[in-house]
Amino acid sequence: MPIESKCANDFWNNVRTDSVEIRPIGWDDLSTGKSCMVETKQQSKQWMETGSSVPKKAKSITGKENPGDAGLTALPLFYGFTIFVNVISVVLDGSPVLRLDNIPAWLAATVSVAIAIIIAIIIRVVVVPRERQKGVSSREQKELSLENPITADENAEVSDDSRPEVANLFKSLQVMTAIFGSFAHGGNDVSNAIAPLVSLWLIYANNPDGETPAWLLIYGGVGISAGLWIMGRKVIETMGKDLTKITPTSGFTIEIGSATTVLMASKLGLPISTTHCKVGSVVFVGCTRTRSAKEVDLKLFRSIVLAWLVTLPFTAIFSAFMLLILYAVTVP
Repeated sequence: MPIESKCANDFWNNVRTDSVEIRPIGWDDLSTGKSCMVETKQQSKQWMETGSSVPKKAKSITGKENPGDAGLTALPLFYGFTIFVNVISVVLDGSPVLRLDNIPAWLAATVSVAIAIIIAIIIRVVVVPRERQKGVSSREQKELSLENPITADENAEVSDDSRPEVANLFKSLQVMTAIFGSFAHGGNDVSNAIAPLVSLWLIYANNPDGETPAWLLIYGGVGISAGLWIMGRKVIETMGKDLTKITPTSGFTIEIGSATTVLMASKLGLPISTTHCKVGSVVFVGCTRTRSAKEVDLKLFRSIVLAWLVTLPFTAIFSAFMLLILYAVTVP
């Protein structure tokens, strides 16, 4: 992840064409936003507009002089918001199978807010002090490491390792929002997959207005889990590695944005694609990292969009063709 402190605005004025021996003035200079001194052995060149590489979504935290403290302050809010969206999506107009369909909207909102506040308080009291202590230890180790020069080439990129306290904060949040995203996926895409089967079953049972049986929901859940286990590796690599570089901070924003969108659509009864939402989040977060598209594999993105355009008519034509065959075989 690019440096998101004030130092990023005038990021190390000199960068050698081949390699550099970098010797920052000291940690105080980094934290106060002063320029960093670079010792060069060959002709140096200017690195332009590096400050524009800060991800917009996380800039309010990572752009602080001490992003670890800013992240710790916001950590309870992030957890609380994630829990709130999950709880209210379950409780508000919930499943008749769980007897949640008769809960009033005001009660659902109250319960969701209360649970979110409780979680935020727990994070503030238990997690924040522990993470703050880890951040202090990390900064002490970094101060020691800055006493020695670092050798890098012109293609080197500053990663999340330069801000380990921020990366550690968002690691747990990213895991949590990934679970959130899986929950949203189950609430929309699995429903899309088993909807025709549910309709057929209700007609077969002579109860077209009946509720979806629980065993059919379990059937859909087992199917999506098996598909992930057997065939999901390539898609995971494409989404998580090939499209753009994903760090804990950008991964958190991708998951929370796409999952919230899918859950809102599920509550409105809109059968949208989780994949479309996730790809959109990945691409735009990648573009936001540098305010350009250079962080995104546009060739791969074009292939994905082309696949969307091709599969829709192909699926429609193939399904209609199969139905014609069945009619020809079964209908006199």
